[in-house]
Amino acid sequence: MFSALKVGSLDQLSGLVWVAWLGIMVKIELADKMTSIATLLIIDDSSEILYLLSDMLRQKYRVLAASSGAEGLRVASSGPKPDLILLDVIMPEMDGYAVLQSLRQNPATIDIPVIFLTALTDAADVERGLQLGAADFIAKHNPPAIVLARVNAQLEAKYARDWLKNQNKLLEAEVARRTAEILEMQNQLQATLDAIPDLLFELGLDGRYYDYHSHQDDLLAAPSATFIGKKVSDILPPAAASEVMSALQEADEKGKSSGRQFELQLPQGKFWFELSVAAKHHASERRFIVMSRDITGRKLIERQMRDLSAHLQTVREEEKASIAREIHDDLGGTLTTLKMEAYWCKNEIPAESTRLQEHIGEMSQLIDHATGVMRKIITGLRPTILDDLGLYTALEWQAAQFQKLHGIECRVNCVCDPAIDGCNKKLDRPRSIALFRISQEALTNVVRHACATLVEIEYHCNDEEVVLSIIDNGRGIPQNRAIATNSFGLLGMRERVAQLEGNIIFDVPPGGGCSVTVILPLIPETKS
Repeated sequence: MFSALKVGSLDQLSGLVWVAWLGIMVKIELADKMTSIATLLIIDDSSEILYLLSDMLRQKYRVLAASSGAEGLRVASSGPKPDLILLDVIMPEMDGYAVLQSLRQNPATIDIPVIFLTALTDAADVERGLQLGAADFIAKHNPPAIVLARVNAQLEAKYARDWLKNQNKLLEAEVARRTAEILEMQNQLQATLDAIPDLLFELGLDGRYYDYHSHQDDLLAAPSATFIGKKVSDILPPAAASEVMSALQEADEKGKSSGRQFELQLPQGKFWFELSVAAKHHASERRFIVMSRDITGRKLIERQMRDLSAHLQTVREEEKASIAREIHDDLGGTLTTLKMEAYWCKNEIPAESTRLQEHIGEMSQLIDHATGVMRKIITGLRPTILDDLGLYTALEWQAAQFQKLHGIECRVNCVCDPAIDGCNKKLDRPRSIALFRISQEALTNVVRHACATLVEIEYHCNDEEVVLSIIDNGRGIPQNRAIATNSFGLLGMRERVAQLEGNIIFDVPPGGGCSVTVILPLIPETKS
């Protein structure tokens, strides 16, 4: 497909139509030719024969006469050009054979049919004349009707040859034009293919390579001379081959497939490719066009953006923790001092000064309120319990605060025994913060959208991964409606999980509601 542009021929019906049209055109043109007056040239040294033949043929044709071979050659090469020549074999100085040879050597007379007039009956003479190019032999003693019939037959044959010759020229011109069009299409297709930076393959449903096009052979997993005819499982590593086969199966079922990605180790380094597959109509078997796009640069940019986002998240969390500490240390100390001063003033002012005592009481209440707001702000910025006692305890505290503020029952379940499996152990800071923030965002969504009466938070941590699920019994996600991808809360969850190379799943449990499940792999330092 990619090496050359394959052009189909006329189908059987078109071929029959073409043949029928050709036959009709032959008959029409022959009829036109026969209605016009043909020109005959008679060459004979006998004046009697010239007179008899001229008188007989002049009734139907225009007749020219020559009494010698030399004169006949002159008349034949000058206008009007005869359509048929009747030539005597035996003539003085230049016999009929010599005249015929001269006629066939002259481009102007090479295609004029010649009928020999002879009294010879020797088969060798006839054979010699036919070898030199004579169209027929007529014995001079033949009746006029036979002569007319054979002349007429040769004229019809000549007209047919002339028409076919003209049609052949037209066909040759048409073939040349079509060939030029095909070459132009091939050049355009080749230029289009060369302009595509992606690798293109033609594969069967079994994963066998049939053809390819590549502007950069160093991106191929094997030399181009070796992989044609082999299967993807013979060329690609198992993970990459599995993605290709899955894409082929999807394209076979749906007509196309896109978005599947795989990593490939090449001699010059690791590369990422994205597949786009479309089914191709093929007479004998299922074939597919596979476009493999090099997305290594895009993956690198995505990695850099993810690293930048992770860095910004870390900086943001550190800034929040710093602000929380400053508020706690500075503002908290100031409020504590004000509280102590208020108590001192209350004790120093006489009890009978009721108005001052009331003002000091109000001041003390304002200090208590400010202290409560400060603690709430500090908790929102970074709860100290997360750093001091770990994620599991922080989740229990978070659930208690959620239930207290919103009146929605919230439970935290640990599916393993903390004393045995270490589920309450501290994770590294990035994972602890990410899971805590995801839980916080999920609980916020429950309040805003779910109309739930119960939320269950399940936490599990083993030697390989940590799993956190937030499940509510609310109205869930409407059927046939996907979770909005432009939700900044959900995007934030996905981004946090992607930064830690984990997986997040939004689902509808069998009993209804909505569940958010986060699975994060543990780095070696956090494995038990």
